[in-house]
Amino acid sequence: MSPYPITIDHAEGAMLVDLDGNRYVDLGNDYAVAMSGHSNAVIADAIKAQFDHGLGFGGRSKHETRLAEILQARFPSVERLRFCNSGTEANLYAFLLARAATNRSLFVMIDGGYHGGALSKAMSDDRFFAPFDVITVPYNDVAALEAVFEKHGPQIACFAMELMLNSGGCIVCDEGFAQAAQRLCAKHESILLVDEVMTSRLHVGGLQAHYGIKPDLTTLGKMIGGGFTIGAFGGRADLMRLFDQTQQGAIAHNGSFNNNVMSMIAGYVALTQILTAERIDTANALGDGLRKQLNALCAKHKAPLVWSGQGSVLALHLGTTEPKRFNPPPLSAEIRALFHAHMLDQGFWIAGRGMLALSVETQRAHIDGFADCVERFLVEQSEVLGLVSEALAAKEVAA
Repeated sequence: MSPYPITIDHAEGAMLVDLDGNRYVDLGNDYAVAMSGHSNAVIADAIKAQFDHGLGFGGRSKHETRLAEILQARFPSVERLRFCNSGTEANLYAFLLARAATNRSLFVMIDGGYHGGALSKAMSDDRFFAPFDVITVPYNDVAALEAVFEKHGPQIACFAMELMLNSGGCIVCDEGFAQAAQRLCAKHESILLVDEVMTSRLHVGGLQAHYGIKPDLTTLGKMIGGGFTIGAFGGRADLMRLFDQTQQGAIAHNGSFNNNVMSMIAGYVALTQILTAERIDTANALGDGLRKQLNALCAKHKAPLVWSGQGSVLALHLGTTEPKRFNPPPLSAEIRALFHAHMLDQGFWIAGRGMLALSVETQRAHIDGFADCVERFLVEQSEVLGLVSEALAAKEVAA
């Protein structure tokens, strides 16, 4: 963060406080991890009570069973699951499982798709991409997806998708695209992997419940741990049975901290006492209302900015219409950096790329204050935004 990183001292509820004592309304919430807010007393009490009884056992505990049962109830497609330490781990294991289960080596991903730091098509540098053979398709382009399956179907182990692009810009999935993904995977006997690491916060059963699809594998992380490090992957029992060590040819899933007690307890408390369907719906309603309010302000001031997203997650883009696919326009980095600095100065903490993720601690007053600051930005930077509008118009004419 130029010119130097802000260092956080502590956090509580919806607020962050840095080492200098500056207070920020947290509308980033650890990139969607802190759906339960910060330092939740119920989670804290449960964690403190466990300290005298051990943190990790190197064996099973009742806590992982309880959390697994809650997740299975929320995600009926997850007939069996395994825990790990992050969403990145969950997706890496899911990719490896798909390859082992199908004896195929080709994967299909979305342009701008993000399945963890080692499986990202939202960043341009492929040198740090895990060594899988991957083809990408544009988001929400059914014809392109059909063409890839028509050409490569017998080689495709897995189609991995988010039901809303997250790091790719909070771009909403068309229902027809989600349905086509399930149909094509079934037809070609490929595995449909739905990454709910972030989108599990948008519906009590994840966006797979919202879209009415049943993936073969699901990956989870972030919010299911109540703010603690966690990941999980699971799905069809016949696929997950490959990890059954009593079976000949079983594959191993190792990790000494996979079922650490703190994450199991915090996750169980969060999902049963804090992240209820009612509170998730409330956070989504606040987010939907904020996105509409911000887009109305951008239109009012004729600013070349638009907010996309769904429910409690939203993101800023250049343009006047919400994008349907990942296609970063020029100048976005500069405008987002200017916007980010403005919001920090006004006491609002958001992701540097212009993403917001509300928590159950976010209040109406917080988002109303944020909207007021956005309008001040639009007024104060009207000259700069006018130049951007002219540049975008010239580019459209040239095209």
